Amino acid sequence: MKANQAMIYRTALIVSMVLVAPANKVAIGQITSAKIDQVSVSVGDNITMTVAGKGKFLVENDIAKTSSQHDVNGKKTISPGKISAPGLYAFNILDGSQKPLVLGVFAGLAKPDQLSLSSRSARVEKSEQIDADTLNKFWKEASKVRLLKALEKAFPKWIATNPAALGTTTVICTLCLAPNPSSTVACPVCVESVAGNGVDLLLDVVKELIEIEKNANILNKEEAARLSKLVGIGKSMGSIVSVGSRPELALETVAATAEFKLQGHAAEAVVLNSKDEISKTYVLIKILGK
Repeated sequence: MKANQAMIYRTALIVSMVLVAPANKVAIGQITSAKIDQVSVSVGDNITMTVAGKGKFLVENDIAKTSSQHDVNGKKTISPGKISAPGLYAFNILDGSQKPLVLGVFAGLAKPDQLSLSSRSARVEKSEQIDADTLNKFWKEASKVRLLKALEKAFPKWIATNPAALGTTTVICTLCLAPNPSSTVACPVCVESVAGNGVDLLLDVVKELIEIEKNANILNKEEAARLSKLVGIGKSMGSIVSVGSRPELALETVAATAEFKLQGHAAEAVVLNSKDEISKTYVLIKILGK
């Protein structure tokens, strides 16, 4: 890459807790697909989801923070609830398969009161239970110093196989947990402004953070292994592509960042908590041009 060639890589991570009702219901159907029916909604509007397949299935809902059982024979339309803010949302759809179907939805800010919707679904491996205390501890100790160390480890490996191929991109991810002993755990859901490999960089940074905190005796081996497995599942999920949008608008109303240099690239990073109705922890990473 030429020294004067502009290169911007932006990554951000959102972590949210999805509280679901006790999953004492049975899912024995076969779901073939799930999609959000709208391409845009006003802030606060209800959305609908169409599920295709046959039999009983459960939906763990990141919007309503509930789980619900449904029957389908062909196609069924259900209403997950209202989207009141831009961001990433996940639906964990459980049927008779060993792998849950995860539907990720990105609500981008098209206008001050209008959200554009894009989505992606994929079958993923089930993850182990991760409790809120472990996540809170992990993000509380994700200091700017540790974040820089994680970037220093992850970035050289990533840039070696992605030499400016992405141009300008933005990546945002969310980890959505269902903290219920009888429930599965939804994987990370990510969105990119262009089709590329930026999600790998983001998740590699998080994985390096996990290892750094394990070596500092912040996380024990079991906690680190569970978090790392969840991050690995995120890679198999892939990312929603939202061409022409600016996913970072969901995060750029937040605090000032720490600036530093990384292999000649100007970079910024910050870990912060949201103040909306959904409790989320963010890590925002921007790697700018030389």
